[in-house]
Amino acid sequence: MRYAKYDSRSDTDFYLFQLEYDINNDFFIQKNKKITKTKDQLRFDVEFADTNSSIVIHLSHILRGRVLYTITTQYDSIQGEGNFSRTFYNSFKPFDTIIGIPLFQSMTDTLFNNYFSTDSTMNAQAKAGINDIVY
Repeated sequence: MRYAKYDSRSDTDFYLFQLEYDINNDFFIQKNKKITKTKDQLRFDVEFADTNSSIVIHLSHILRGRVLYTITTQYDSIQGEGNFSRTFYNSFKPFDTIIGIPLFQSMTDTLFNNYFSTDSTMNAQAKAGINDIVY
């Protein structure tokens, strides 16, 4: 998922939103949660289980720049997570050429500068993107 041009979040708000969305489910029990922050990305891993099943759902959200990558797998808790899944999760690194402004940088000044710009393209982009903003 790619975030809108003028959208910006704080670290705390973003992860609280993700946690609320992923955890507010009466059907699953959260087993493991891990948040990792590096220089160029934020990663949120969580596992969910069910009381009536041995199936575990492993979910990973990786935010790099303004793009959110999501990986989801399931495995049997009795057999454990397979080597392929474990290796894939541990080694997955988004490789892209997206050069952009980080999601956690405020875009308020840019939005208003573009909105009141005499450049018709910038003005149109700001007007079109104003409904997609989450602060």
